[in-house]
Amino acid sequence: MKTLLEEIFEQPEVLHRCLDYYRSLESWLHHPLGRKLPATITFTGMGASLYASLPAVYYLNARGFPARYLETAELLYYQISLLSAREWLVVISQSGETVELRRLLARLRRHRPRLAAITNNPQSTLGRQADLVLPLQAGEQAFASTKTYTASVVVALLLAALWSEGTMRPLLDGLARDLKAFQKLLAEAYQQAGVLANVVSQANYVALLGRGPSLASAQEGALLFKEVCARPAEGMTGAEFRHGPLELLAQPLAAVLFAPGGPVHRMDSTLRRDLVRHGARVLWISPSRECTPGACTFRLPPCFPALTPLFEIVPVQFLTWELARRAGREPGRLRIASTVTLRE
Repeated sequence: MKTLLEEIFEQPEVLHRCLDYYRSLESWLHHPLGRKLPATITFTGMGASLYASLPAVYYLNARGFPARYLETAELLYYQISLLSAREWLVVISQSGETVELRRLLARLRRHRPRLAAITNNPQSTLGRQADLVLPLQAGEQAFASTKTYTASVVVALLLAALWSEGTMRPLLDGLARDLKAFQKLLAEAYQQAGVLANVVSQANYVALLGRGPSLASAQEGALLFKEVCARPAEGMTGAEFRHGPLELLAQPLAAVLFAPGGPVHRMDSTLRRDLVRHGARVLWISPSRECTPGACTFRLPPCFPALTPLFEIVPVQFLTWELARRAGREPGRLRIASTVTLRE
């Protein structure tokens, strides 16, 4: 029987399959996408699938394209009137069968938006109704989302690159160059899993903090804490943390900071120093060489900038796996929830 650890280590193989598949498909994809850019691009999903869309949304926004992400359940009951035939709706769903998704598809009006499906199951309800199907190439998922999450991030980014730049080639070339570094990262994070887990093991509250595309890592990381090792955790931006949750420093707290650099790096560094000064346990995940006494640093290898979220999530995958082992749980095996949610 497969384990979560095996699924984590399958990620380079999955990314290789994505690379080969979308290299061969790029020229064909131009036709169903059409030459005229949509008025708006809406990404939707639930849980890890929704978080996987964030890097693509930021990628498009940075290039001047209107894109947004909306949780499928909220879109279904409160925001469906926002959709129009002038846009694309990009639905990310590992199974293509979750209850909110099936109900959303049933409610879309006759003049619905064009529908792109990013899914692990092209024969699903979602795949059969979509105008464009983009397979994840991830294979069967038995546990909390790891390989399907990273594949979703990549495929959504490839779609964003094709929309905004007319080609996926720079992103595909970057992925090809970075796969060896990604595989090495898996080995390093596995070796350091115990050290990483020690940072958060005694905390009553774990905050995962990231800005921009790294917000995806913060949100997905918090979900991994809940699903893999059944520990409460919260993902948010560093700015949001300063607006109130900072008061939680009065109790034992651990913070995981994703700091890829860029325009907010100085603010990330200041927040790290403030957290340490107030007694928090801090795990700093960054390609930066800088360090703060009292903080644990996991240094990421350099990579193609848009792919940073792929690298950031790996240390959290391993530290949550290690925490589950220490608690006597089978890591990532859902006991109450399910990998495919069929009831609202």
